[in-house]
Amino acid sequence: YLIKRDLVITFLQLVFFSKSKSHFSDNTNIKFMDKLIFIPHPFLNWSLNPYYRNSDKELVHTKEGFRKTFDDNSIMDHLSKNNSTYKIVCIGGSTTHCSDMDDYRDSWPALLHNKLNKNDNFTVINFGVGAWSTIQSQIRCLTWFKKIKPNLLIFYQCKNDITPLMNGSLSEKEILPDYQNIVSQFSEKFFVQMPKIFLLVPLLSLIYLLRFIFINRVGLLNIYKPKAEQNPIGMNRLNKEFIDSIYFRHSVIIKMCKEINCRVLYVPEIVTDGIYRDILKNEIYHNFEDKLKLNENLEIFDIDPLIPKSKEFFWDKMHFTKKGNQLFSDILTNKILKSYSE
Repeated sequence: YLIKRDLVITFLQLVFFSKSKSHFSDNTNIKFMDKLIFIPHPFLNWSLNPYYRNSDKELVHTKEGFRKTFDDNSIMDHLSKNNSTYKIVCIGGSTTHCSDMDDYRDSWPALLHNKLNKNDNFTVINFGVGAWSTIQSQIRCLTWFKKIKPNLLIFYQCKNDITPLMNGSLSEKEILPDYQNIVSQFSEKFFVQMPKIFLLVPLLSLIYLLRFIFINRVGLLNIYKPKAEQNPIGMNRLNKEFIDSIYFRHSVIIKMCKEINCRVLYVPEIVTDGIYRDILKNEIYHNFEDKLKLNENLEIFDIDPLIPKSKEFFWDKMHFTKKGNQLFSDILTNKILKSYSE
């Protein structure tokens, strides 16, 4: 089976791929690489594909794997050319990445970048990636802070830290701190649903392979094994130890900021209703507020009351529409110009 499978994969590589070039080199001629939003990453599990193009065939990620906030294809090239007086980094999951905005210019970090630059020389960099938790954001901050040296971190992230409680297999009574017992690193989705002997037939083996490419895909929910449970009962696994782990990661990111003289604008992530909102409001932010305020380099800025909870601003319970991104970026622009630009 393995030999036949590898023969099929090798055949596809010979037909579609260059044998002598990396999939991610500047001169890659891979036919389908620009269709992948996410790619595997050795430390982060997944990150953004620098060669992904949107429906208008535009590159929307920088070569470093960040969602664009400006037209340059590299954040380092942009920083070297513009000599920005004030650098802002935004961390988060899909609500910061703004995964549903086909045009990166409609994301709130890009809007923030453009609005701030009407007044001064700012650079806003979007660290957000869909489905990331503070585990991945912590790694990204650890590896990039010294290179970028931001002046301000906008911390808009927390919901994804509790998503594994909802999606993780209910057979697990508790969830390990790194989620090892409920995620599969995408691998367990590739299971055989037919007698393996059939895969000795090259045509069937090819059909089996193409099934995963074109049919059997559920996006980033593939990280949960064997599938996302998406059951509120899983939230019963939330306990003090789990909450303390989330805060510890918050604290590490904040301390990294202090180490490089970077201030933190902590914006509690907005969820309009449902169990996630209840847990974030009553279990997470309620417990975090007093401890967060002890950090001299941090300010809590709750935008939740300032944005109407309607379809005009949210297309679901937490992701902004274009108009929602406009309003969110307007509020942040006013706050930054008033409190952080001098």
